[in-house]
Amino acid sequence: MSHARRLVASHDEALDAFKREDTARPIRIGCPDDYTDGLLPDLLESLRRTLNRPITFDVLCASSTRLRQRLDCGELDLAIVTRAPDSDEGWLLKHDKGVWICGDNASLIARRPLPLALFDKNCKFHTTALDGLGKFGIDVDLLTFTTSASTLKAVVRKGMAVSAMARSSVPDDLQIIENSNLPPLPAIDIVIVAATQKHPLITPSLISAISLEFVAMDKQTANIA
Repeated sequence: MSHARRLVASHDEALDAFKREDTARPIRIGCPDDYTDGLLPDLLESLRRTLNRPITFDVLCASSTRLRQRLDCGELDLAIVTRAPDSDEGWLLKHDKGVWICGDNASLIARRPLPLALFDKNCKFHTTALDGLGKFGIDVDLLTFTTSASTLKAVVRKGMAVSAMARSSVPDDLQIIENSNLPPLPAIDIVIVAATQKHPLITPSLISAISLEFVAMDKQTANIA
């Protein structure tokens, strides 16, 4: 009996050690590149504050489609994604809307064909922008498409093209094109999605609390605006 008790105690001690090691590993988070300036730092800050511990984050930037694949493969614990159409996936972080942007030379929007730089084909704004411009009879010179928000902003800042992205992703030094003859862009929901097998510190109640915090901040910002 005493030998059995020692074996059980050793077993429990080993399990506790594995659990401590697992909770100490970095939380793997995916985020589209265009949300890294705004939403991602706020999320990291909120997670650290809520968990009340010096956790490390391993961040991967990719499109929403690729991030969902990484979640399904168990390579991520959490991901910020643009909610898929006709879906209720994830916990809401922010309601947003697509906007057209340009650099200092706003006359660029009158050029035909319209010089354009877009996110890659997995982005909702890629298809809707091209479809909308086609319906409006506006010829397009597609300069580039990319997963890199930094690349798009640099091209637009240089005055080489106009682009389409979420309003919250537009930096202060670029212009949002209002009241133009360009087609409207769709509204989007930005959500946080958890993997089935996720980091032990990531619980549904934790994600729900963070979602409520972000939604409240979003509403407060909208009221101020």
